[in-house]
Order: sequence, then C-alpha cells, then structure tokens
Amino acid sequence: MRLAPLGHGGGIARAYGLIVAVAMLWNGASSLGQPCADWVQRDDANPDWPRALSGPAMTFERSQQQILVVGRYYGGNSTETWGWDGSGWQFLSPGELPARNAHVMAYDTARDTAVLFGGIVGRDPVQETWERGSSGVWTLVSSTGPPPRFSTAMAYDARRGVTVLFGGYSSSTRELGDTWEWDGQVWTHVADSGPSRRDSHAMAYDSQRGVTVLYGGSGPSQRHTDTWEWDGAEWTLVDEVGLGARAGAKMTYDEQRGHSLLFGGEDETGADREDLWAWDGEQWRLLSTAGPGSDLERS
Repeated sequence: MRLAPLGHGGGIARAYGLIVAVAMLWNGASSLGQPCADWVQRDDANPDWPRALSGPAMTFERSQQQILVVGRYYGGNSTETWGWDGSGWQFLSPGELPARNAHVMAYDTARDTAVLFGGIVGRDPVQETWERGSSGVWTLVSSTGPPPRFSTAMAYDARRGVTVLFGGYSSSTRELGDTWEWDGQVWTHVADSGPSRRDSHAMAYDSQRGVTVLYGGSGPSQRHTDTWEWDGAEWTLVDEVGLGARAGAKMTYDEQRGHSLLFGGEDETGADREDLWAWDGEQWRLLSTAGPGSDLERS
C-alpha cells in the first residue's frame, strides 16, 4: 500500500521549527562520538510570530544571516514570508506568490537569491520556479523545467553554482526519480539513474567534499534507509542501512564541523522521531535522542 506523501493534504507542519533548530540552534559537541546536543526550545507563544504553517519551505539567507520561511497558514489562502534571526521572527512580505504547500527552497549564495520550486497550489502540483533576491520581492522566473511535483528536495551546489533537485511526487506519475539542476536561468535534466523513485527525502550540500547528500524518503510501498551522494556527474550509493527508515526528515550542512545534520522525520511505523544524526561522508553517528517535540528547557 502506498504511503501518503508527507505534507500533502494540508496537515499542520512543524517543519519550520525543526529546520530552525537544526540550522541555527544546535550548539554541537566536543566530538561527534558523544551525544551532546543542547537543544533549547525558544518562546513560541508570541502573537507576533507565525502560526502553524501547512507544508512550509525554509532556507538560510546568508547575506542577511536569517532563516527564510515561506508557507501558508493551515486552512488559509495566503502565502507569507517570515525571517528568523536567532532571537525572533520578522514578517517580511505578504502573499506575493500563490498559496501553496509541500514546496521546497534553496539559497543560491553566488547570486544572493532564494530559489523556490513546485508544491501544491489549490489541488494540483505545479512546476513554477520563484526567486527572492536582494529586493525582497518574489518573482516568477520559470514555468518550465521539472514536471509538476511536491514533497521533493533541493540543495545548492556552491562549487558548481547550481541548485540540485531530485525526485518528489506527481499526481500523474506518482513517485519521481529524476535529477534536475537550475543555474539561475534554465533547468537542465541531468539524470534518471541513481536513487529509486521517492518523495519526502532529505538533501543537503556538503561544501567540504563537494557533493549533495540524499537520505531516505518514501517509495511506493516502503520508507528508505539509503544514503546517496551526487557529484554533478552521477549518484553513488554510499550507505544502505543508515539510521533506519525515515521520511520527511530535515537535513542541513554544518560547515564548522564538516558534516551533514539530519533531524526527525517518520520511521517505518509512521511514528515521529526526535533524534539528531551526523553524516561525515563515511558513517552516520547519533548525536542526540531528544529534540523538538520532547520536554525541553525554555529560555
């Protein structure tokens, strides 16, 4: 039986809180071999902060040193952009693009531009590409390229100056297994081989080793445990077992420590996980078993 793609159907998403935690609030450890992470739950009761969002997307805007979150309120019909600077949220723009969920974002550091692709608008997946540069205004830059999809994953390859997209879910062809790259002007279809067809997988770009790392996701009848790496020419299966079956997890790259961090997601039973793992290019290591969603200290 097909596992439902995460983020579809308008369920309330905790994703923006999870990625903020992974990207900005994890304090780290003296060594990867020791469980460590000092998770701190920030005040989430401020009425001026965003409410629960349905299928939001997030990326780190390096030039402004803030997290960008784009999504619509659960049950609402507007898409909003918010920024998180580590101490509070700031409302950045009203709905400048059609309300959507299950879309993805990546940050193009060379062009200082957030790139947003796809998602569900109304009831249908779309293939739109939007960008938000230094002007702070979202602009539709392409309506062609990867076929319409949602619950896909993207990461920006800084070495080659392209945004990499893999897989996702399409209403017509179900799970997808294609790889595309966006250079700021056009999308290029670069591969159909590599990871099996899937959605709700996690990706991050390892700038130290120059590869895009992919983990897990949901297939036609299972959730995956495999780790793949894309070097711009081909996908390589680098680990088959990993940290267990996981779909809907969030991943980012820790440049200071030189490893990819993966948090949460749903396991093969559909249960939410709160563990934090690190991938150093050779193995996965457990850093913390408790995180957002557990009983955390408030500051």
